Amino acid sequence: MKKMKRGPKLINNRFIASRDQDSNQDLAKQSHYQSLFNSVAFSIVETDLTGRIVDCNPALARMLLANQDDFRACKILSLMPNKWHEKEESTRAEVIDKSVTDEYEIELRKSDGTVFPVAVKSTGHLDVGP
Repeated sequence: MKKMKRGPKLINNRFIASRDQDSNQDLAKQSHYQSLFNSVAFSIVETDLTGRIVDCNPALARMLLANQDDFRACKILSLMPNKWHEKEESTRAEVIDKSVTDEYEIELRKSDGTVFPVAVKSTGHLDVGP
């Protein structure tokens, strides 16, 4: 297996389905995880299965020299050079099949146009509801 370079990390969570949070306990857990999501040093981006960005943490915005709101509703592919689009598509299929990928490397593009390598680990979360 190819050894990954040390550099920025990106966690890509793909939500396969979702349901409404309806209990106070679920809301408390959601608040706790949102706090962790916002405070970790590594970048996290949540996408749906079409690759549309649903949410990202402040670390991703800092890494890409942008505002968090700039990413909402855009496609993850818009953050990477074209040569990585095919890899992203195959990763999406792997997440659907296995729910997780091995760590792999791609490149992302900062808002100033600079391209840099990142190590990525993608996971899928299936929430089938009550």
